[in-house]
Amino acid sequence: MRLFDELKRRKVIRVAIAYLALAWLLLQVAETLLPAYGYTDAAIRNLVAVLAVGLVLALVLAWVFDWTPQGVQKTAAMAAGTAQPAVRAPNAVIAMIILVAAVAAAYLAYRSLAEVPRSQRTIAVLPFATLGRDEADVFTDGMHLGVLTRLSEIHELDVISRTSAMRFRGSDLSLPEIADRLGADWVLNAEVQKGNEQVLVSVRLADARRDRQVWAENYQRTLTATNLFQIQGEIA
Repeated sequence: MRLFDELKRRKVIRVAIAYLALAWLLLQVAETLLPAYGYTDAAIRNLVAVLAVGLVLALVLAWVFDWTPQGVQKTAAMAAGTAQPAVRAPNAVIAMIILVAAVAAAYLAYRSLAEVPRSQRTIAVLPFATLGRDEADVFTDGMHLGVLTRLSEIHELDVISRTSAMRFRGSDLSLPEIADRLGADWVLNAEVQKGNEQVLVSVRLADARRDRQVWAENYQRTLTATNLFQIQGEIA
């Protein structure tokens, strides 16, 4: 009990409770915001490690220092047989200790997050080409818009706007060059061919940064509205 009384006297327990509450709040915010900005689970794990280090720092500071009317001073050991005073220094000591620990933890977190790669999740859907025709085709543009809309509904993806993507219709630039100008990690393009009441859509997905095709598929259906919507859903 003597150790427990000393921890109470130095407000170590109160600091621990306050710090853990703040750490829990920070983790809740991080779990919401970090994935939205493309950070992986490794960033959350790094933040947990940083907060653990910050907890140790906060407890050490709470044990060693106290806030007095004369400022921050080293806490004196309680003499043997001395009763614990009913009222000690103002509660501002807790805020000061947590502030110092939070600054240190924030610095360590910044260092850790800077080393965590962002997940690649930005995709550009280039205008679909119509085989056998030079001019833009209303049907093909409608197919392109439908796929773009479906992909935009996936919250884990950042989809480049249709206006920006349309600037590269018929472009002679390479995929890495187009991706660099659009700020995209992935590029989806397709060719559409119609004939004899049939439609064939050939789709390719490329890792534009490395200029490598990672997926391709052909969709051949009877030319009906139901089938067209089905193709759009399967592509997305």
